Amino acid sequence: MKVAVIIPCLNEQAAILKVVKDCRHYLPKAEIYVLDNASEDDTAEVARQAGAHVIHSPLRGKGHVVRHAFRVLDADYFLLIDGDGTYPVAHAPRLLEIARTYNYEMVMGARLKNANPEAFRPLHFLGNKILTGLVRRLFAFPVEDLLTGYRVFSRRFARQVRLTSKGFEIETELTIRALAQNMAFCEVAIPYSERHSGGHSKLRTFRDGALIIAAIFRLFIFFKLEIEHYNNEFLFTG
Repeated sequence: MKVAVIIPCLNEQAAILKVVKDCRHYLPKAEIYVLDNASEDDTAEVARQAGAHVIHSPLRGKGHVVRHAFRVLDADYFLLIDGDGTYPVAHAPRLLEIARTYNYEMVMGARLKNANPEAFRPLHFLGNKILTGLVRRLFAFPVEDLLTGYRVFSRRFARQVRLTSKGFEIETELTIRALAQNMAFCEVAIPYSERHSGGHSKLRTFRDGALIIAAIFRLFIFFKLEIEHYNNEFLFTG
C-alpha cells in the first residue's frame, strides 16, 4: 500500500521537525511531503533535513495547497495532517487501516468528542460546533467535526473530487463533497493538543468563519440544484 503524507505548512519552523520525525516513526514506509506555502522562516529547510520531500506551493491558502498535492502526488492513500503538531501522528496507522479494510474514500480524525476546549483558540471550539451543526442540519448527516485537518483519502477521492476552495474552507468542502457525491467516509475520535510553543494559528476567526459559512451555503445550493436537475431528467426520460 503506497501512502503519501501531505503536510501543508506556512511558517511552522517551531513544530515541523517533530511532525516529520513522528511521521517517519509511525509510517516508516510512507513518502512524506511538506508543501511549503511561501513560508518566511526556515520551515522548508528544517523539513528537508528531517527527511521530508519539500514541494514549494507558492499560491497562498490551504485549499490551493491541497489541490496542488492531489494534482502532483500519486499514492493508494493520502494522509493530510497539519504541520503545527496539534494532531497525534500515532493514530495515523489506525486511520489508514480503517480506510483500507472498509474501503472508505475518506476517514476523518474527529477532535470535538475527546478534545479539551482549551486546546483551541478562543471561539474556535464553539465556532466549529456551530458550523458542524449547520452542516448536520442542511445535509441531514451526523458529522462530528467539520473542520478537522486530519484526514485519509483514497486515490479515487483525490482524483474524482473537484475542489475549488482557496483557504481554510477546504475542510468544509472536503466533507460536503464527500456527502453530496456519495463517497463512503467515517469519523474516528482522536485527541487534540495545543499548538507547539513558538507557532501561531493562521486561521482568522471572523474572516475565515464568514468564508466557511459562505462555502457551506454555496455548496448546499449547488448540490441541491444538481440533485433536482438529475431527478427532473430521470422523470423526463423515464
